[in-house]
This record gives sequence, structure tokens and C-alpha cells, in this order.
Amino acid sequence: MKIEEIIVVEGKDDTKRIKEAVEADTIETNGSAINEATLQLIAHAQATRGVIVFTDPDYPGGKIRATIVERIPGVKHAFLRKDDAQSPKGGSLGIEHASPENIRAALKNVYTQRQVETSDIDRKFLDEINPNPAFPGEILEVQLTVTNSGITDLETTQVDLAIPQGLDDFSVLTPRGAP
Repeated sequence: MKIEEIIVVEGKDDTKRIKEAVEADTIETNGSAINEATLQLIAHAQATRGVIVFTDPDYPGGKIRATIVERIPGVKHAFLRKDDAQSPKGGSLGIEHASPENIRAALKNVYTQRQVETSDIDRKFLDEINPNPAFPGEILEVQLTVTNSGITDLETTQVDLAIPQGLDDFSVLTPRGAP
């Protein structure tokens, strides 16, 4: 399996394991204190070939990923589950411990993080679609589809939400049937 994009990993052992699994070029961050020269190299790689960020599933790996995303938009992401990156001796967690099969699977399921666009759904819109505001208890039915992007073990799921009229804080919504 050949990977066109350049894969960003944390260290030499990660590069070695990636090259055992796929044919690819890598950039090593050499830890979570990613420096300006490395960020510029990643930005150049993104502009020319594209980048897949494939860091360890731990706090330092997340910090590296966040630093790259903040500076270089549009990079792709590959993830391993913690169970798939665990050292056989326990304790250590990293790409270098993953099997070639798990690495290939993660690289087949890359995703690109998108900026969330501002919605034009506001209180006025919700009031306009409720044809009978005399019934404040009326429910607006909404159906959302959540698709697995390789991050979790979930399958595509449909979630029905009941939104009571007058609700301004959508963060308090829970799916029907949820506790």
C-alpha cells in the first residue's frame, strides 16, 4: 500500500513501524515540543503533497496534533485506538507498538477536519417554522445522522431529537430514549 501524502509521526520508531506497514514518507516531530522549522516543513509538505497526522493516542500526541491543526489547515488525520497502540509489556503507548494491519487500517480511514460553518438557523427561523405559536409545548422533530469516521467503533447512527419550542440552548438536548 503506497501513501501519497507525507505522514507526520512523533519519532524514529514510529517511522520504522510505518515503513513496515506501508510505502510512505514521514516527517518526525521529535516529541511534543514541535519547533518552528518542523512546522514550516509540514506546511510545505501540505502544500505540495498533503499531510496525514498520525500521532500516538495519548496526551502528547494530541498536543502535537492540535499544534499542527492550529497552524496548518486541511491536514488529514489517522488514528489508532489505545488498545491497538499498547506495548506488549504494558505502560508505553505509541504507533511503534501497533501491528502493520492496524496501521494500514488507520491509514485507510483518514479524515479531514473541516471548519464548522455558521448556521443560519436562529430563534427567528425557528419561530417562523412553527405555524402555531399558540402551542408553546409543540415539538420540532429533527433527525441527525452521525457517521463513523474511523475515530470510534460506532456505525452510522440516526438520532431523533425533540426540540421544545422556546429552547435557546441546544447543548442540553438528549436523544429520545436517553436517560
